[in-house]
Amino acid sequence: VSVDGKTASVPVTVSTKPPVLADLTIGDYQATMVAGTRHDLTAVLTDQRGQPLGGDVSWETSDAAVVRIDTTGHATAVAPGTAWLVATAEELRDSVSVQVAVPAEDQIRAGVQGFLAALSSRDADRVEPVLLTGDEGQRKLAAKLLDKLRGGQWDLQTDTRPREYTTRVGDDRAEAVFTTELAWKGAFGGRKREEVTFVAVFARAEGEWRLVEVRLGAETKL
Repeated sequence: VSVDGKTASVPVTVSTKPPVLADLTIGDYQATMVAGTRHDLTAVLTDQRGQPLGGDVSWETSDAAVVRIDTTGHATAVAPGTAWLVATAEELRDSVSVQVAVPAEDQIRAGVQGFLAALSSRDADRVEPVLLTGDEGQRKLAAKLLDKLRGGQWDLQTDTRPREYTTRVGDDRAEAVFTTELAWKGAFGGRKREEVTFVAVFARAEGEWRLVEVRLGAETKL
């Protein structure tokens, strides 16, 4: 400071508050996981100025039978269901909900088995909604099969073990192509048998694959 040509210095002390933990947020995570898959979660710590801050974070799960998580945030999807994953640092906590779904291949195979079970039990009401789709040729084949399901005189028998089973799975649509043997009474009392090819079409909604259509192979006679 200068006064009348004289200069004097005045000491100034600037105090800064040390950074303290102010916020904890779970960063990258997957809201839906498939059983058997793994994912690394991260926790973001910031101080009172919003600056990144280091620190220890502990992890826990609300249901280890659904999702396991270790001390580093490494999560493993175990079985279908929903679990909360919780990160804790000092007095702060953050949590996220994670849903675990059945693998697509398992859901699709279960859908195929359900369809074959409906055929085997001659449950035409369960089979009809997915069969009566497609073009006129498909509808005619479906009508023949439904007639044999509903007509007790045919004594339709279905092999519930799919043969030559293959799948094609996309993001939101999947197909399972399989064959099975059908057997029924002929017009003169003998048994007729036919190896029938089916194409089961599935659509994915909210992580679940649902059977929406079943087509019969064009070579099917019945």
